[in-house]
Amino acid sequence: MIRVLHHIGKLTEVRDAVAQADVLTQELWFSPTFHRDDPLLRAVAATVGLTDQIDDLFRLSATL
Repeated sequence: MIRVLHHIGKLTEVRDAVAQADVLTQELWFSPTFHRDDPLLRAVAATVGLTDQIDDLFRLSATL
């Protein structure tokens, strides 16, 4: 997921959003696995305006 966020130019924005989030979200950001249905992932995606693109981002991530 980090590669795909970098690829689409959103990595810095997501990192900034995570830095403003609660401690649990910050810790989970460093998890090696991101689950599509994770509420924290959905919350960060909504914060940076990527809610509708989540499925596409997971598909793209699988190719990088």
